Amino acid sequence: MEILDLFTRRARLNPQEISEWPCAATARVYRNGNDVCCESLDDCAVLLRRRDGGVEVFGADPVHTDIDARSVAELLRLRREGILTDQTEILGAGSLLMPVIREGRARANAPGGYGCFTLGADLRSELLRTRSFAIDSLTHVLLMTDGFYALVEDYGQVTDEDLFARALSEGLESLTRTLRAAEDSDPRGVRWPRLKKSDDATAVLLRVDV
Repeated sequence: MEILDLFTRRARLNPQEISEWPCAATARVYRNGNDVCCESLDDCAVLLRRRDGGVEVFGADPVHTDIDARSVAELLRLRREGILTDQTEILGAGSLLMPVIREGRARANAPGGYGCFTLGADLRSELLRTRSFAIDSLTHVLLMTDGFYALVEDYGQVTDEDLFARALSEGLESLTRTLRAAEDSDPRGVRWPRLKKSDDATAVLLRVDV
């Protein structure tokens, strides 16, 4: 309640619908006995590297993934019909896409929707996604926002295995430069249709000690 009161006092606009409230995704990894437990809300991703070199993926909420796909599909429809052109700035398409964006955001913390942190609706416990892995089967864990995982999921610059290999050999800053270079090469989202040129790209690489 303290945070809500603070937001209410400082907000320049008074949100009327769930889609107008700020929201945030998160992922958490922790040890529980002999397991590594993963928890996720919304569209953060967790990659886990096995001792045999393979990679397990605990990805974004499938409901939110579907919502994003619908928004991109609407963007492509507007381009096909000539309402938007390849020269239209990504942010310039925002007002035309707002109805479908609001429809998706209205599913935050709603029955059958996706879980996230928002002041506009209480989190439903069933929307917290969880999965556990045997700790002695893992060597590293990579937590990241969807903006960082776009290297794999949206731009296809690397595979999950390549992403982990480069994170270990080159570091996360090198991967961030690769990410931003891809986005800079396609500022209007023509090659890789998206709703903004760049997104938050945060990642944390952890070593698993048994």
